[in-house]
Amino acid sequence: MLFAIQKARQYFLKTTFQFMDQKQSFARRDKLRAIEQSIQDQWAANQSFQSNPDERKKFFLTVFYSLSQPGTFYLEPRDVTQGHMCSNYDFDSKINTPEYDDAWFKFKENANRYQNIILDIKSVPFSKPDGAISDVGWTILPVFSPDNYVMSNCYQLPVFRGSVPRAVIEDIKKQDTWDYLRDQVTNNKVFYLKNMSIIVRLVDAQREGHFNKRMDCDRLQYKYLPQGERIKQWSYNPAVVLDQMSMKTIKSLIPFKDNPAAFNRKVTEYFANSYGLTQYLGS
Repeated sequence: MLFAIQKARQYFLKTTFQFMDQKQSFARRDKLRAIEQSIQDQWAANQSFQSNPDERKKFFLTVFYSLSQPGTFYLEPRDVTQGHMCSNYDFDSKINTPEYDDAWFKFKENANRYQNIILDIKSVPFSKPDGAISDVGWTILPVFSPDNYVMSNCYQLPVFRGSVPRAVIEDIKKQDTWDYLRDQVTNNKVFYLKNMSIIVRLVDAQREGHFNKRMDCDRLQYKYLPQGERIKQWSYNPAVVLDQMSMKTIKSLIPFKDNPAAFNRKVTEYFANSYGLTQYLGS
């Protein structure tokens, strides 16, 4: 995602999901003590999903993203033009680590230290791409530092369960987002979707060309993940990369051996029609 601050600065956003089966990832870590301090990312399903790890990977995930200010993709009066979508899968990525081929998206907004990107994850079954859409989870990426610089980096963000709470969007307009969210977790107001995370790249336009590598575990910023011992159960690192080598690709989940591009187009247009995002509909 590319962002413009005041009249000169811009930022880009890209997203990648990282899923991991817990037992498998811990076994690999036991074999790789040399990178014990590296961090591992795993995935657990939304409560509406089945508990079988193989079953919960059979959902097509789409990320909706919008700015917290004005926040009108969610708040009244609704403005669907504020919403954007990341849905173009890299079908050669692994089933537990879906990646996207969407281009960088550019925002142009005045600098505001309380500006954030709301990331809203929804799903449909691969076997029924025009079926019921489920709210998987959501998270928030702050854009600016306190002195109004774009915080360019590659971030791994934890995901919170369910749909985006409208109260959260209102509450973060004038306070530090992650101080607020951690307080909400402590007080059982919001709940982590254990152990799902999303990897996002945010780049100032003045640094265009930086952070071009997807899934770059050498440059990932983990500051928003739960800390302490719990961080080992969440983050993405070289051990996870090794775990993935023998796993099937997303392409194997497409029903009836449909053409990947055609299948992806069908799902994208279904989501776009469902939420009024006409810019994603084919001509």
